[in-house]
Amino acid sequence: MISPDVDIEKTRLLLKHLGRSSARIKQKDTAKEELKDQIKKLKKTIKSKAYKKEMKVLEKKLAGVLEKEEEIIRHHKAREAANRRIREKIESLENKLTRYIATKKLRERRVEELQSTIKRRFSVEQKEIEILEEQIMNLETLFERIRHDKKYTEKELGRVKSKIEILKKRLEKIK
Repeated sequence: MISPDVDIEKTRLLLKHLGRSSARIKQKDTAKEELKDQIKKLKKTIKSKAYKKEMKVLEKKLAGVLEKEEEIIRHHKAREAANRRIREKIESLENKLTRYIATKKLRERRVEELQSTIKRRFSVEQKEIEILEEQIMNLETLFERIRHDKKYTEKELGRVKSKIEILKKRLEKIK
């Protein structure tokens, strides 16, 4: 049973590359074996007239082995370069993600601070509005009591009434 922690795509990719590497190594080993066989033949035939012919065959096989070796080295270097670029890209993305997370946390803290400040100010303003409403109601009640009193003239009562109206309008603007 496959563990849920195993990434199937990465495992497939790994097996694919292992297979390719294995095939290349087998080719290299086969070429080396052929070279060894050719050298054995050469040792046997060095005294014969077929010496030059065997030498040409040996040179071709040696060139083939060297070519395969160079191909493997080039492929290995290309793979290393690709892996290095991928690692650099991953590191870059991780750094960006880290900065993004840090920035996001700072923003969240700032938003919370602003919300807290707004709530405090709103509650203070709300209390002040309630106090002003209560004071205006007290002034209106007081005005109603003194309105029937003969000590105050209509002009004085009119000024008090207009000031109460001005306070009401200011309170409406604040709300």
